Amino acid sequence: YVPNANILVLGPSEPDDVRVLSIHNITPVLVDLDNARAMNESARHFGMPLQAHLKIDTGMGRVGFRYDKLDDIYAATKLSHINVTGIMTHLAMADHPLSELTIDQQKRFQEVLLYLFKKGVSIPLRHMEASGAVLNIDNTGYNMVRPGILIYGGYPLSQAEKEKLHGTTLEPMLSWKTRVTQIKKVPKGQSLGYNAVYTTTQETYIATIEVGYGDGYRRSLSHRAQALIKG
Repeated sequence: YVPNANILVLGPSEPDDVRVLSIHNITPVLVDLDNARAMNESARHFGMPLQAHLKIDTGMGRVGFRYDKLDDIYAATKLSHINVTGIMTHLAMADHPLSELTIDQQKRFQEVLLYLFKKGVSIPLRHMEASGAVLNIDNTGYNMVRPGILIYGGYPLSQAEKEKLHGTTLEPMLSWKTRVTQIKKVPKGQSLGYNAVYTTTQETYIATIEVGYGDGYRRSLSHRAQALIKG
């Protein structure tokens, strides 16, 4: 089954992934010229042209073509078996739109786009905004966004920053449900959990629920999280 959707893999892909990416119409992100050339060679080998986006590192400091390696960026747009359909960057301080780094990153991304334009390279999709930037930064000049936590109804901001959003409201749409495995009464002075993290101060009913660290439940939530049982 091939989904009728355009899927963009935000992390780097490897040449061994090209066949699957092409078969399922999945778009990878290219992060430097070596990566782009290797993906192109694999696409040529399999006879499967590939669509891809270029990731530009404008100041996040993680994966991506450095913004000042303009010749490398241009070369990646001219590979024989890769069609560059998008170009992107990622903001390190999107929650602070007036920070010097945020302003510098936007300028650097614009400089890359202008350089490519002058070289006659037209890339249809241009994007830099994850959830924090969607809420805080003007999207003029770009035509795609990458909301993550916003999709689930969560804010990527502190409470103080939320209050500046002037009526922007979100509704959480993700819940985690499990079952009560056992309920039992234990006496005062009974220790509970690993490292005896809690000791009862009186005779207490204890409910054990069927979820834990092995399911991805954070250990840091021990002795501080809340659960709802029948409301």
